[in-house]
Amino acid sequence: MGDAARRIWKQQSKVLIDRGTFEVEDAPLLQAYCNAWQLMLDAEIRIANEGLTLPTADGSEKMHPVVNVRDKSVQQLSRLGSLLGLDPLTRMRMLGGGGANDDGKNEGNEFDEF
Repeated sequence: MGDAARRIWKQQSKVLIDRGTFEVEDAPLLQAYCNAWQLMLDAEIRIANEGLTLPTADGSEKMHPVVNVRDKSVQQLSRLGSLLGLDPLTRMRMLGGGGANDDGKNEGNEFDEF
């Protein structure tokens, strides 16, 4: 794990532990999440330094291959973060949020009977 991956591991594992949602069997998922974070950051640095495109032999431009690495890393972050409850929608479902009004009562909607 790179430095950024270790930092995000410490940050996110603390969040999950404080929430009571982190189990030892989740560690490989969190590690993959942290490594995807590191890859995304590394790709962003290369894109910032080298640009989004590269010149080809015929003088035209093509998309820099690291853009695909960044995009796949973002997809992994999204998927793994959802599995771990690190995205807002999954977090609301896991922690029972949403659907209640200000006094804590769930008003429901017209589709509840179905």
